[in-house]
Amino acid sequence: MRPNVFLCWTARIWSIASALFILPFLLPGEFGRPTSSEAVGLLLFPGGVVLGFVIAWWRDGVGGAITVGSLALFYLWMFARDGRLPTGPYFFLLAVPGFLFIADALLSRSRDKGSAGKAT
Repeated sequence: MRPNVFLCWTARIWSIASALFILPFLLPGEFGRPTSSEAVGLLLFPGGVVLGFVIAWWRDGVGGAITVGSLALFYLWMFARDGRLPTGPYFFLLAVPGFLFIADALLSRSRDKGSAGKAT
């Protein structure tokens, strides 16, 4: 068993929980259609974040990078729009699986690189 299997499955389970929590924000609700400014935010978070989760199930490094990149762009967009960053840890906590997927990819790569020189 890989030493980072716990990390991989923690990222996967947390990504499912996060996606189930934030996906309803993409559905049309009682507030009507989002403005163009709000649509940009929704594209980045939760849109890009959840897309990254899905891709990470097959390509953990790529999916994790999409999630983390979307989160970073979301924070930049919020700062550009409002002149301040969102308060509270909630956006970050919902995107943590992206960081875990990246860590898993890096650990897998270093493990594979270390075993490449050994004879079987």
